[in-house]
Amino acid sequence: MTSLNSSARLLILDDDPGVVEFLCDMLGERGYRVTGQTSAQAALGRIAAEPFDLVISDIEMPELRGLDALPKPKLNDNQ
Repeated sequence: MTSLNSSARLLILDDDPGVVEFLCDMLGERGYRVTGQTSAQAALGRIAAEPFDLVISDIEMPELRGLDALPKPKLNDNQ
């Protein structure tokens, strides 16, 4: 298992602004570079525009399920 170093880029996605603020503050104080989003559509735009090492997402949100906001892994043709 790979561990994240403190300079890792994290994206926090939750429709509750309080949760996003809490996690961004807590992880930012630990040295992570954190971006918070309360909109799944906005998060999709950020994910497409810049790389993140880790996405922490709520599962059930009004716009989109959290898992649907994550990019799908590309599978090798041999699998």
